[in-house]
Amino acid sequence: METNIQLFTVPIINRHLYMDLLLLADESKEIISGYINKGDMYAISDKDEVIGVVLFIFHADQIVELKNIALHAKCERGRVGEKD
Repeated sequence: METNIQLFTVPIINRHLYMDLLLLADESKEIISGYINKGDMYAISDKDEVIGVVLFIFHADQIVELKNIALHAKCERGRVGEKD
């Protein structure tokens, strides 16, 4: 199956729109609310359909924390997140 995976930046004002995906990788909205407006967030799309998100927080001394990464359940096996 052919894929067309792309990343695009999610502005802070729109991050709440991806809460369902963020909740796949974290326990609660309260926890996510503590970091959702920090760092850089990207949506992962395949053929114009958002299939996942990733959020990085940048700390001092060039440390980058991968705070949340989630793929829609239909993509967890097979097409995305796996090597061929």
